[in-house]
Amino acid sequence: MLTRLSMDSNIKSVLEEKIPKKLIQERSGGGNTKLSYVSGNFVIDQLNRAFNYMWSWSIEDCWIQQSEPKKWKDRNTGKENVIPQGPVAHVRGTLTVMLKDENGQYIEIKKSATGSKSIVGGQSEQESMYKAAGTDALKKAASLFGVGAQLYRDPKEQAYFESRIGESYWDDETKAKYEKEFNYINHLYESFSKDDIDEMVDTWSDGKFKSVLSLTPNMLVEFVSHTQAQEAAAE
Repeated sequence: MLTRLSMDSNIKSVLEEKIPKKLIQERSGGGNTKLSYVSGNFVIDQLNRAFNYMWSWSIEDCWIQQSEPKKWKDRNTGKENVIPQGPVAHVRGTLTVMLKDENGQYIEIKKSATGSKSIVGGQSEQESMYKAAGTDALKKAASLFGVGAQLYRDPKEQAYFESRIGESYWDDETKAKYEKEFNYINHLYESFSKDDIDEMVDTWSDGKFKSVLSLTPNMLVEFVSHTQAQEAAAE
């Protein structure tokens, strides 16, 4: 039987916020490409923020795969070249987060993924191969919940995703609950244009949110408190 779960606004906010550019790193990929990634520490911090430390990570299996040699044919001589490839370490793990159902009981939600790490270098580098593969697996599992998923979308997918942020928050019931905050936003509209206020939101959130209606309820409260404090300081 399916159980209705409660996804509070803090979880949605963390999962949907844009990753700051300064935290995105790059490494070389196949075919002279560049791959974007974030650190394992960033993913752990986001999981802690979203699920209030109510999550766990377990390793279920690990193994070493012997790679097939790379083969290519010289166009000029027609000679086939064979280049040996090193082994790869793999780790499979499961990420478990705790969400509440409509009765307030915690339910486990699990996502599994496999990560890998090429085995290179000497002993000091190879001794951490499973750790690196495990971190890769954790990041992939976390992306299935939405943490770091931005890095797996192409630009068009990301633009569409960002355009939909906030749509699920502001039904009539929720708007009524935060009437005081919306009244203050209406007060701002008396002195500023919509573009001005959207720019204030963008600056305040360091680019994570682009407009008032893209803010989650708890972020709206924080934005209003911040803006009111600035307004009072300027008087």
